[in-house]
Amino acid sequence: MTSKARYADAEPLYKRSLAIWEKALGPDHPEVGTSLNNLADLYRDQGRYADAEPLYKRSQAIYEKTLGLDHPYVAQSPEQSGFSLPAQRPRRRRRTSLQAIAGDRREGIRSPTIPRPCDR
Repeated sequence: MTSKARYADAEPLYKRSLAIWEKALGPDHPEVGTSLNNLADLYRDQGRYADAEPLYKRSQAIYEKTLGLDHPYVAQSPEQSGFSLPAQRPRRRRRTSLQAIAGDRREGIRSPTIPRPCDR
């Protein structure tokens, strides 16, 4: 199976995951932010920067609102680490700061538990 076919298989699963988290926890929960970030990573990996950018921005806004500006997910955002999405920039196969903090799930490493806003 080609990688393009794998992307096509993954996209509806990421979207379904996002819909489940939003329904279960509400649109501003950190898990929704993580799900948005995962879908944005998929789009970025496909070179779909215009689709990825608003998802990254929404994810960042959720983290800032619910976790606070001092949380590592906010402090190590793709924007602050110098990662950008313009199509002119050559694609690099590197981990974003969020992946480095959360753990790259493709390597089988689970992300740390995100404290719910009521647990802070």
